[in-house]
Amino acid sequence: MPSVHHSREVFHEYHDQRFVFENKKRYWEGIAKFSDYFNLYMSIFNDNLDMKYGNTRNKVISNDITFDIANKIKNLKNESRVVRENRIKDIANHILLPFDEKYNAIGKFILQTAQNIVDEANREYLLHAELIDKWPQIVIKAKNINLMDII
Repeated sequence: MPSVHHSREVFHEYHDQRFVFENKKRYWEGIAKFSDYFNLYMSIFNDNLDMKYGNTRNKVISNDITFDIANKIKNLKNESRVVRENRIKDIANHILLPFDEKYNAIGKFILQTAQNIVDEANREYLLHAELIDKWPQIVIKAKNINLMDII
């Protein structure tokens, strides 16, 4: 899941007129998926990779690490659905439902779609692992592209 990093502090002031239901719904679906992503991916990177692979990588990720990470990502879908869905429902129950009427509607939507959010995240994890697996071939093909042939 893509995320945006701000290199400087950003403050978004709350205004009622900025609320567009469909936009907020997609935003909070993204937040729910990000909570799943963050918690599951941290289980990979909390393992001390230096202990397993050594710390002399010199900013290059070895094929061993890449293969290991791709396999772990493929298995994220096997993590407890109940825990994952409850984490998403907690966002709705503790943040959205109590906020106001508009966000309450978003919270209800998130509660109703928690299973779908986990299913979609599972598909994205598999796609991510497939991309990691195919990345070396993608790079080789990209190096062979002559931009003059495209222009």
